[in-house]
Amino acid sequence: MADNKHIKSKLLLRRYFLDKYGGGTVIDACAGSSVIWSKLRKEYDVNYWAIDVKKKKGRHTVDSARILALPDTVCNVLDIDTYGSPWEHLLAYVDHATSPFTCFLTVGSKAYAKQQITAMRYAGLPPKTPPGFQRGLADLITDSCITLANHDDITPVEIIEAFPQTNARYIGVRYEVTTQ
Repeated sequence: MADNKHIKSKLLLRRYFLDKYGGGTVIDACAGSSVIWSKLRKEYDVNYWAIDVKKKKGRHTVDSARILALPDTVCNVLDIDTYGSPWEHLLAYVDHATSPFTCFLTVGSKAYAKQQITAMRYAGLPPKTPPGFQRGLADLITDSCITLANHDDITPVEIIEAFPQTNARYIGVRYEVTTQ
């Protein structure tokens, strides 16, 4: 499958963070075929929630960004493997996060799609920023979203990017949350 072309890199990244920070409740926001977590659930004791817009037995069929925006949604691990722009999902969750969590992000190389508008706004750019500028500012947009620059109460304490990769970036982040 194209979305799991670099499964070894994705698994190593997740194992590193799970070994260091633990599992607990995992929300797999774009579960797909659950290939990664079906392997990890054999190794780690986690409470696993599979969510995807595509219907499949054993998972919640809904837009996970809507679930992540609900104030009662809580997890220790958030896996956002959209293969596009994960920012809408992450930003929906951090608006009400109250405890530390680990997040796995897959940032697609075509992150200039319409979902990217959320990230551009977060980085302070107008939604009608010309595509050429978007491409030139892609690193700034990504950095603003990963570091949660507009959230003073949430701090990334560890960020690791996995390699090899071709059409997407695989990033793991541990966030600490200070309630105000």
